[in-house]
Amino acid sequence: MSEKAIIDLSKITTRADLHRLLKGMLLFPDHYGNNLDALHDILTTRHRVIILSNTANCSDELKDYIPRLIRVFSDCARENNEFFYEVHEGDAPLEDADTSTFD
Repeated sequence: MSEKAIIDLSKITTRADLHRLLKGMLLFPDHYGNNLDALHDILTTRHRVIILSNTANCSDELKDYIPRLIRVFSDCARENNEFFYEVHEGDAPLEDADTSTFD
């Protein structure tokens, strides 16, 4: 089973909020460390799809963090052929917006 999350960065203001949202949407374990190292460890273990939208409209706190986050995603995609990600400066295309598993 794949787990898919569409993260609208225009609605998130802090790193902590981003990690909390990822943890909840992708059902990370309680011991998730809420940092990029912990994110890397989890994303290399199971099939996941993450779509980041509105990267151009994120908070000032996240502007410096997003390139590091994308670098982690890139590393994970190289290490795990069942991990996929997309990055959109604006809204993610609606046809990609399958969030039914997160209702």
